[in-house]
Amino acid sequence: TTTLSSTMKNTAAFFVIKTGNQAVSATTSTLVTFNSEKFDSDNKFDTSTGKFTPGVAGKYFLCAQMNIQAIHDQATTEFDIKQNGSYLNSRFKHIALNSSTDREPSIFTSCIVDSDADDFFQVFTHTDMSSGTTITGDANGFTFFGGYKLIGA
Repeated sequence: TTTLSSTMKNTAAFFVIKTGNQAVSATTSTLVTFNSEKFDSDNKFDTSTGKFTPGVAGKYFLCAQMNIQAIHDQATTEFDIKQNGSYLNSRFKHIALNSSTDREPSIFTSCIVDSDADDFFQVFTHTDMSSGTTITGDANGFTFFGGYKLIGA
């Protein structure tokens, strides 16, 4: 049996989902909100602000997925994890098919990032779909955000 020291744990760790739909306006950066915690090991995710603030410096693996409705006609949708309001290397860009038929893609992004104890992370989306669109929320986790501290890195 091996006992891990407090510095050798994958915490803070969290996984949150969106259970209801969320409107996204055209050509506007929109904070993706998450209202249901599946787990939050150290109580570091705030559902009122959509912020994960680790509280412990280190390297973190972060991932997010969004299902978005009614995208078509070559509309561009971006999906980002931001650190302290700035873009990371986690930007995902989706361009819809050249069709008038609606599509509902699930868009995923992930990154490994250095974090100070007081850094915070949020998920944003932006679309140039002229009428805007909707992020799908449901109890099965179509839209989620999660992460954990890497040990040994």
